[in-house]
Amino acid sequence: MEKVSTGATVVTPEQTESLNIFGAGVEILLRGSDTDGAAATYRVTADPGVGSPPHVHLRDDETFYVLSGEFEFLCGGQVTTLAPGASIFLPRGIPHAFRNAGTVRAQMLGIGLPAGHEEFFEDASRLGQNGPPSQEEVSAVLQKHGMELAAPTAGS
Repeated sequence: MEKVSTGATVVTPEQTESLNIFGAGVEILLRGSDTDGAAATYRVTADPGVGSPPHVHLRDDETFYVLSGEFEFLCGGQVTTLAPGASIFLPRGIPHAFRNAGTVRAQMLGIGLPAGHEEFFEDASRLGQNGPPSQEEVSAVLQKHGMELAAPTAGS
């Protein structure tokens, strides 16, 4: 990371952190420390069928912009499929999930508002390093970061 004279922060590809979150690749691009806590940005890479389980953010909102492939999003019981160039805003308090609905690896840009979601990714990436994590371990990490699992709904 480099602070430039204008106050902007520049992060080059070799400075990013890549993590595995439940089978999806997450590359942290900007952290809260880079944005004065305003936002975190990350690139998500998922193979076909890979995504997140239904969950709820209690403290932050999330936006995704599809870069390649096709993602299916569940938000509040409604399923929407997005292709490259499409974006979605997922407000806090509303159960949501996503998965790669296509036949090839797909990528999207994620933005967590405010920052802090990158810290969840770091903790979640450590789960299961010594075998599958227990439900209690997963729940503890989610709770620490103001999230909880949501009951699956039709289409999830």
